[in-house]
Amino acid sequence: AAFLSVELVSFEDGADPSALPPSERLTFARGRKDKAAGLYKRQRYALASEAYRRIVELVSSLASTDADQEVRELRLVCELNRAACMLKLNDFVGARSSCNAVLASDSCSIKALYRRASASFGLSDYEAALQDLTQVLALDANNAEARKLVAQVKEAQRRYARDARQTAARMITGKDADISPTKDSSSNSDIRKEEHGLPAACPERAAVRIFGQLAAISACLPL
Repeated sequence: AAFLSVELVSFEDGADPSALPPSERLTFARGRKDKAAGLYKRQRYALASEAYRRIVELVSSLASTDADQEVRELRLVCELNRAACMLKLNDFVGARSSCNAVLASDSCSIKALYRRASASFGLSDYEAALQDLTQVLALDANNAEARKLVAQVKEAQRRYARDARQTAARMITGKDADISPTKDSSSNSDIRKEEHGLPAACPERAAVRIFGQLAAISACLPL
């Protein structure tokens, strides 16, 4: 086995960037943003996220300077990029928080709305995801990524509704039920047909009636 020995011959503690004059602090922050972008490209998402967090923290103290507009834009870009990092890390709560910070300053930011929708989707908050995606498409009707995500969210909603109906059926009858979406299970006539021939007091008859009512409710769920 081979061993590598490394000796530290010198160490220089870097200056605290928050102690720099405002103009130098802004220059430092720009340079750190480029470093963070490089980390993201190398898929070092956790390190990139932390780098962006530190930049946001650093430039927040510059909000009242002459470069206020540039500082604001840098802060929003870093928050957006941090949200992208956290989505890669499946930190959906953190991603949504960063997007909220951006949208508090720019309510029409398409990237922030889309990334917040992606975070909400990851959290199974389908209603919130669709609300943000609706706003994205109102701002950019041809946004292909938003349209694709809308389809994914709606399919997830359908699966959730189907699984909920199956769970209700198992609780009532002890077995899976046929819940094909092509059947109008909300129809009272269909329920009566299923009940036909069953004894009035048998559990199966009551199960058919209750399941029909549950199916009628679930049919009203958004798809």
